[in-house]
Amino acid sequence: MSSVLLDVDGHVATITLNRPEQLNALDAGLREALQEAIRTVDETDAVRVAILTGAGRAFCAGGDIADMRRRLDEGWGLGRRRDHYLHGSARLVENLAALRKPLIAAVNGAAVGAGCNLVLLADIRIAARSATFGQVFVRRGLMPDFGGTYLLPETVGHAAAMELALTGRIIDSEEARALGLVNRVVDDADLLGQARAVADAIAANAPLAVQATKAALTWTRRHALAAALDLEAEGQARLQGTEDYREAVYAFLEKRPARFSGR
Repeated sequence: MSSVLLDVDGHVATITLNRPEQLNALDAGLREALQEAIRTVDETDAVRVAILTGAGRAFCAGGDIADMRRRLDEGWGLGRRRDHYLHGSARLVENLAALRKPLIAAVNGAAVGAGCNLVLLADIRIAARSATFGQVFVRRGLMPDFGGTYLLPETVGHAAAMELALTGRIIDSEEARALGLVNRVVDDADLLGQARAVADAIAANAPLAVQATKAALTWTRRHALAAALDLEAEGQARLQGTEDYREAVYAFLEKRPARFSGR
């Protein structure tokens, strides 16, 4: 079963993260499949707009904790951890940011950690009423990644970004709308229909003009993201070598509170 589904209907492509049993957590396979879907969307002239959503009861639960444990158990060094981020997550973020076609996030259920920042990479964000969002990195002994160090303050402002990132608290869809993290909140049953209506309205316009408009409006974002991704690679690689990170991973898998020591 593919970890990402791609469906093209007219001028609209729907990309569905498809690891529902793992709440669409991002492992290497899902990242690569999403890369391929983005390339296909970008290179298919008939596609003018893309919708990104998740299968099952979550949009994306962030990084795959089991994958994190595997890297811990294999004893990855600092350089390998940094390269893994730069050639995996950072490359996906850069390709999403460079997508010429508008991207609409249709957020069903939880979008936390890297999943929250995946939402922020979209040009338009529509949330189901049941959707939740969180920058939970500090709970895992980490700092925001997936471009979040730039995208979050750009979207919600410095003070709100600091509160969300430093507390790691989960917010509901209405608070996300109030902060500007999403454009609108709709009933769960209407989520994909509302996303499709927005996509159709965009697709009805001149496609080259739409692409030029997106390129102009996202020019600053693309250039600032490059610096943020380098910063995140260095920070995450360093933090993944700490005792607190190891404790967070094993505590999560053992379903117990983490006990952090600051080491």
